[in-house]
Amino acid sequence: MRSLKIVSGTMMLLFSSQLFAGWTSTDGEVLQVFSHNGFHLVKTNIPASTCSTSGHFWWPADDPDADDMLSIALAAFMSGKKVGFVHNTDTPECLWNNWNKATHIRISH
Repeated sequence: MRSLKIVSGTMMLLFSSQLFAGWTSTDGEVLQVFSHNGFHLVKTNIPASTCSTSGHFWWPADDPDADDMLSIALAAFMSGKKVGFVHNTDTPECLWNNWNKATHIRISH
């Protein structure tokens, strides 16, 4: 029974650390939100970057989560809340050389 608790505890710690993997280290304000040529784009004041410019994030408009992500970005923009993004720092997908591809977005105070 004790070994089961140790294994369970270890798995929970490993899983919980993966929940936040890839998120920008800080949240920031949304400065601009726009769509162009099949892409949604958000400019922020987040200092994180894997491309040549920090705080610029994009995702394809045909992504299954695209509408939800756009809604969250617009809600943050209109309410003055902060956002954070998940972007791949190991194999970045840069659009127009300076936009980081985002796969998740969160809104916070």
